[in-house]
Amino acid sequence: MIYAVLAEQNIAKLFSAALVPGLVALAGYLITISILARKHPEHAPAGPRISYGNRLGASREIWPVILIFALVVGGIYTGAFSPSAAA
Repeated sequence: MIYAVLAEQNIAKLFSAALVPGLVALAGYLITISILARKHPEHAPAGPRISYGNRLGASREIWPVILIFALVVGGIYTGAFSPSAAA
């Protein structure tokens, strides 16, 4: 946001421009980690199995964070409010 203000650019457009490179970087990291974990399994030992009930219980505790993120980013992209108001 600081860069956008200093460069006098639209914050929502800068967020949109960073989406594809961010997803490409994410895919690259996931592929690299997957290859290294399969090649050297001692570097990435398997953890204990967790039941789906425990996973669901843990995800219930973080719903406020997900809600705030969705409201802020969704509001900026849809134009419901400005990036300054979202901050």
